[in-house]
Amino acid sequence: MEVLAVFQNRTQALNFSRNLSRLGVRTKIINTPRELSTSCGLTVVFSYSDFSKGVYCFRSGKYLSFVGFYGKKITGGRIIYNNLKYNLPT
Repeated sequence: MEVLAVFQNRTQALNFSRNLSRLGVRTKIINTPRELSTSCGLTVVFSYSDFSKGVYCFRSGKYLSFVGFYGKKITGGRIIYNNLKYNLPT
């Protein structure tokens, strides 16, 4: 499963991606899917196995435009997004 970290601000998304990369996480940046936001922000995509690093990175920064973490699964040819809780231990 992939994790999508959705931002309304492009600069903050790029900063988040850069900080995740410094933690050894492979990321890619995509336009935010319409199902997740009405704004034209960017989304940082990374593997669910690195979710705890994503939460750590989020808590370490000031990402005021952060919308949320979403899991992306493909089921029966359909893409399904689930809001992921990020109250993991620090």
